[in-house]
Amino acid sequence: MKIKNYIPFILIVSQIFGLFGGMLQVPRVLAIIFLPVLIKNFHKEILNNKIIVAFFFIYCLDCIISMLFLTENSVNAFKDFCYSLINCVIFIEIVNFSYNRKSAYLLKSWLIYLVLTIPIALIEISYNIHLPNSKFGDDTLIGGVGTEKIYAAITYGNYNLYNYIISISFPFLIACLSVLKRKFIVFTIILLIFYIVLMNGSRGAFICLIISLLIYIIFYSSNSINKKVVIIAVSSFLLTGGIYYIFQSDKFTYLQTRLLSKGLEDNTREEMINIGLQMFIDSKFVGVGASNFSDEAVLYTTSNVVAPHNIFIELISQYGLIVFLLFLALLYYSFSVKHLFEKRKKNYLHYIFVTSLVIFPISHTINSVYLSNPYLWIFLATLYSFSIQFKTAKIPYVTKQVR
Repeated sequence: MKIKNYIPFILIVSQIFGLFGGMLQVPRVLAIIFLPVLIKNFHKEILNNKIIVAFFFIYCLDCIISMLFLTENSVNAFKDFCYSLINCVIFIEIVNFSYNRKSAYLLKSWLIYLVLTIPIALIEISYNIHLPNSKFGDDTLIGGVGTEKIYAAITYGNYNLYNYIISISFPFLIACLSVLKRKFIVFTIILLIFYIVLMNGSRGAFICLIISLLIYIIFYSSNSINKKVVIIAVSSFLLTGGIYYIFQSDKFTYLQTRLLSKGLEDNTREEMINIGLQMFIDSKFVGVGASNFSDEAVLYTTSNVVAPHNIFIELISQYGLIVFLLFLALLYYSFSVKHLFEKRKKNYLHYIFVTSLVIFPISHTINSVYLSNPYLWIFLATLYSFSIQFKTAKIPYVTKQVR
């Protein structure tokens, strides 16, 4: 057995270990262990995109400059530098060892990962038992209501992080409907994921799931007007019935409370956006330094919440304009934006790019921080691997199902 053939699968599935290990989280440790294999089996072609190389180089360099000159907390800045290097390795390893693999390989890796999280989540929800690293414990109350909060955080400590990972991986899960023959299994997983998100009460994640489903329906509806009418009518009926059930059920009190009291507004996140932009301006557009958002934010607000809760604000406020623009370029190539508008038959990769791009601004406001965690980079590496296959037409435009 050649370990190099399984490295992307191992890294994707290793997310199941979540925050266990602290700085030495399992994906990070595995990335370091696999480094000699990467060096020995490196595909130089993946460096052809100079923008991607420039982003990781400038990003890591910015962390060093922050550590030396910009931030008083040099320890945290050094941690961010280490994280940026390891995240770069994770990104390259997934892209490198997926280079000549079929796209279904990565999809099934994400499917297996999600399946592994579900039993843990259902046990948490059913028995209110949580792992030791849970941030909230077993007796958290819903603010302003006084009822017990039922949630699933599995190994991520905070259920918002689990909601985030569900959101970004959901288009991969739905795409499995076009790849796998056993659609009943995929349908079952989709329903369970919806249930978990509803119990966690995440408005952002719930919206991401709905958008992903609607885009899939639009993508795979034929040109027949009658069929479209039927699909839209059935979808509307199910959605209306589901919303009615949610508001009639005591199980979803947390989501009801948040929707009724706040709707889609979030004053805390809006304040962090304004503070982040003000930091960016006050720093003369160079940023306040890696891992320095919270230390600077306390100078602008009396709120107890001083995390960015937005990947774009996290980037531009801490790393400045150059890194921010390079990151947008990374997204441009990862989502294969240039090729999304070419005239070709719709396939599941096309669906993944469109959906992931649409929900990206929403899904990346769910958690508090993103850049230091390996999950963002595993996600982007998967998309970039798909992008290479999509651009070079290594998949059939009419999808073929596999077991």
